[in-house]
Amino acid sequence: MGTELEEQKKLFEWKLAKLTEGHESLRLLMFVPNGSDFLNRFAVLFGDRYGIVSGFPDLFFPKPIGPYHGLFIELKRTGWAGRTTRKQRLVGNLLEQSGYRFRVCRGCGAAIREILDYEGLG
Repeated sequence: MGTELEEQKKLFEWKLAKLTEGHESLRLLMFVPNGSDFLNRFAVLFGDRYGIVSGFPDLFFPKPIGPYHGLFIELKRTGWAGRTTRKQRLVGNLLEQSGYRFRVCRGCGAAIREILDYEGLG
């Protein structure tokens, strides 16, 4: 059972491998550093004044597919019974109401399956 950061690292290693196989659309998959640990101190000091949105998902795939403008993923570590926060659920609902697909994924494998499903490859 790894940390969220370890799960994220594995996900982006998968992305880099897929890019070498020609899966170019994955170039758009990105980490959103909004609520990450290294920004927490900054967020406490400055918060909304600098555009930090508490509860924003960890990952964004800005590729419109079908009815969606893009895919947002809140990545959780595997085997952890933790839940999304109230702010994460609120932001997720707002994203869905705005035409984005929002999913909570437990671990790298679940995130990969979600991305492949989103692209119709799963």
